[in-house]
Amino acid sequence: MATANTNSLTTDFNVSPYYDDFDESKNFHRVLYRPGLAVQARELTQMQTILQNQIDRFGEHVFVEGSTVRGLEMNYDRNIKYVKIRDADQNATTVNTAAFVGSTITGGTSGVTAYVIDSATGTEAATPNTKTLYIRYTG
Repeated sequence: MATANTNSLTTDFNVSPYYDDFDESKNFHRVLYRPGLAVQARELTQMQTILQNQIDRFGEHVFVEGSTVRGLEMNYDRNIKYVKIRDADQNATTVNTAAFVGSTITGGTSGVTAYVIDSATGTEAATPNTKTLYIRYTG
């Protein structure tokens, strides 16, 4: 059986302000809280560490480092370009990029045509995450 080669966080959290003294060799997986008393940050930090260790163990058990995950398909098309779109058209109407998906668009001055494959929402205020059309040029 191959050993997983996962990268672990090497920061020491058993210092201020965390005081995470979780010890995996103690083999405990539960933090109990006393009713009527405030939950302490240390208890929450230990609970996070326990959960992270369980997730890591599960991942090491289910997946072997470098193994192929089946049921996925990677498709990379170098010919897909994108066009950034303003929030509103010349009539101040909000542009809905999803409405363009599956259609052919034509440049108003250039006459260039492109098929719209997908779109992404965004705003001009969130540049560079503006409204975007993903296209494949057709002519």
